[in-house]
Amino acid sequence: MRSPLETFRRSISSVAACGGLLAVLLGATSCALRQGSSPRVSSLITLHASNAVVHGTMLRYEPQTNKNCLGYWTKAEDWADWTFEVPRSGSFEIEVWQGCGKGQGGSDVAVEIAGKRFDFVVEDTGHFQNFAPRRIGRVELAAGKQTLAVKPQRKQAAAVMDIRRVRLWPVNPLPRLTAKANALQAQRVVFLGDSVTYAGEWVEFVEAYLRLQDSNATFDFINLGLPSETVSGLSEPGHAGGQFPRPGLHERLDRVLAKLKPKVIVACYGMNDGIYHPFSEERFAAFKKGVLELRAQAAAFGAKVIHVTPPTFDPVPIKANTLPAGRDEYRQPYEGYDEVLDGYTAWLVSQREEDGQVIDVHGPMNAYLASRRADDTRFRLASDGVHANPLGHWLMAREFLRWSGVPDLALVADSFELATMGASNAPVVLDLVRRKQRVLKDAWLNEIGHKRPGMAKGKPVAEAGREAIELERQLNAAKIPMPGLNSNGLR
Repeated sequence: MRSPLETFRRSISSVAACGGLLAVLLGATSCALRQGSSPRVSSLITLHASNAVVHGTMLRYEPQTNKNCLGYWTKAEDWADWTFEVPRSGSFEIEVWQGCGKGQGGSDVAVEIAGKRFDFVVEDTGHFQNFAPRRIGRVELAAGKQTLAVKPQRKQAAAVMDIRRVRLWPVNPLPRLTAKANALQAQRVVFLGDSVTYAGEWVEFVEAYLRLQDSNATFDFINLGLPSETVSGLSEPGHAGGQFPRPGLHERLDRVLAKLKPKVIVACYGMNDGIYHPFSEERFAAFKKGVLELRAQAAAFGAKVIHVTPPTFDPVPIKANTLPAGRDEYRQPYEGYDEVLDGYTAWLVSQREEDGQVIDVHGPMNAYLASRRADDTRFRLASDGVHANPLGHWLMAREFLRWSGVPDLALVADSFELATMGASNAPVVLDLVRRKQRVLKDAWLNEIGHKRPGMAKGKPVAEAGREAIELERQLNAAKIPMPGLNSNGLR
C-alpha cells in the first residue's frame, strides 16, 4: 500500500499528461482537442521556435536544452514565420515569449498576421535565455490556414532578441456555473487561513470569476484569513523577531462559527504549521490534529470544510537567508521546507478517501514554477519564498475553480485577465468584489477578535455591511448577459 506522500508524488508526475498543468502551459492545441473539447471553442495555439521558418543569414533555431529558441538574431533583415491551422474563427490575444541580454533591449519589432501589424519594443530580460511573455495585441482570425511573421524594424544593440514561442490566446465566453458552484450561492462561505489567504487575491479571483459565469449569481464570501496563523497551534522561537507567538486558529474558531454561522468553511493551512523547520513527526501530528479538530468543530455547527493545500515554498529568492538541515535551531527558514509541505499536502490529499473535500494547489503551483523557471531563471511566484504574487494567487484560484467544475479548456490562461477576456465587464466586477471582500474582512476580524497584533482595526460591522450592500448593488448593475458555455465547454 502506498503512503500518502508516495501517492502524492505519483500524482505530481501525472500532471505532465494531456490536460495537466504542464500540457496546458505548453498550450498544444492538439492535446486540448484529444480531450474531446468542442471544436466550437477556440483552443490555445502555440507556435514553437522549433517549427519556425527562418529567413536570412544569421537567425537560426538553437536546439540546445537551455536555449530551444530562435537566436543569433544579429541582423535586422532576418525574420521568421509560422504557418498553422486555426480550427475555429475567433479573437486571439498575441503573446510573444522573448528574451534579451542585459543592455541589449530597445529594438523595434513588428508581428504581422491576418493583414494586421502589431509593433512592440524588445525588453531587456537580463539574459537572452530569460524568456518573458509579452502581450502585444488582439487579432481576429478566420478558420483555416494562417501565417504569423516576426520582423525586426530596427536593431538597437548587438542582437535583436531570442524567441522561444508565440502563443495565441483565444477570447472565449466563460462557461456557465456548474451545480457544484451554484450550490455555493445558497450559503455563507468563510475562508480561513494565514497571510496568503488574508492577502486575499485568490479568494477575490474565485468570487469574481464565479459571478462572471452567471449574470444573476451572488455569493456571500467572507475572508477571515489571519497573518501568521496556524491550525496546529505551534510557533517557532523568535517568531516576528520575538514580538509575538503565532496565533492559533482554534483560539477564535468557536467565535467564527457562532457569529458568522457559515455553511461552508474553506481552510488553507500548512505553510506556517511546519514553522519553517525540517520535518518533525511531532509537528506533523499537531497539524493533523488541528485539521481534524477543525473539521469536527465545524460539523458540530452544521458546516462542511473544504481544505486547500498550502501554496509552494520557494527557497530560490531567499537562498542567502535559508539554513541547511542538521541545525539545532532555525531562526531562518529551512532550505528544504517545501519538501515538508509536500508531506503535509500528501496527507491532506489522502483525506479525500475519508470523504474530505480537498483542493490541491501545492502540487500544481510547484509544477508551474518548475516549468516557468525552465524559461526564465529569474521567475518567481513569491519574492520572499512564501507570500504569493498575483500570478501565484491566480494559480490557487484556478485550482478552486477547477474543483468547482470549470472545464480545463477554460482554465488554460495563466492570469485572471487572460482567463476572462471573453467578459468585457471583468475588470469592473473584480474591482467591486475586491472592495466588498476587503471591507468585510477587516470589520469581521475585528468583531470576532484574535491574538495577532498589528492588524488594521476595520470599520464597525454594521457600517461595513452597509458599504457591502452598496457594492453588491453596483455589482448587479455591472453585470452583462453573456451566452456562456456549459460545463463541457459547449455553448
